[in-house]
Amino acid sequence: MEIKKEMVGMKFPPFTYRVVEEKIRELVAAIGDPNPIYRDRNEAQAQGYENIVAPPTFITLATHWTGSLYRYLKEIGVDLTRILHGEEHYEYFGEIYPGDILTGEAKLLAVEEKKGNFGPMTFIKIEIIYTNQEGKKVLRATGVIIVKN
Repeated sequence: MEIKKEMVGMKFPPFTYRVVEEKIRELVAAIGDPNPIYRDRNEAQAQGYENIVAPPTFITLATHWTGSLYRYLKEIGVDLTRILHGEEHYEYFGEIYPGDILTGEAKLLAVEEKKGNFGPMTFIKIEIIYTNQEGKKVLRATGVIIVKN
């Protein structure tokens, strides 16, 4: 399977993800984050939030549960059995709350070949801009997927 470098700069079809309070609670329980703004509405409101808020890495659930990242990788020719998660960066512009319906619009930023100790690898950089149901930009996520060639 050959990775289609000519697709750099291409935008993928958008996807939507509804933020559910239970998924926020499951994530913070799984990562052991005791911050009450993720669990207790009253405490979150006492700290100035509308409701409990999604923790910083919550957005990873959107690409996981929608399968969008895997579809994008397959579309550019990546063998999903040979991938590793490289890195992830988040830039928040607003809070994400239960009930929000997020739309993610992804773009392929780069495909780079590198030589490692175990042979050639390909680094794929994808950016996803998320807007909420009001059309407000809430987050920019940039991730790198490493493909062992």
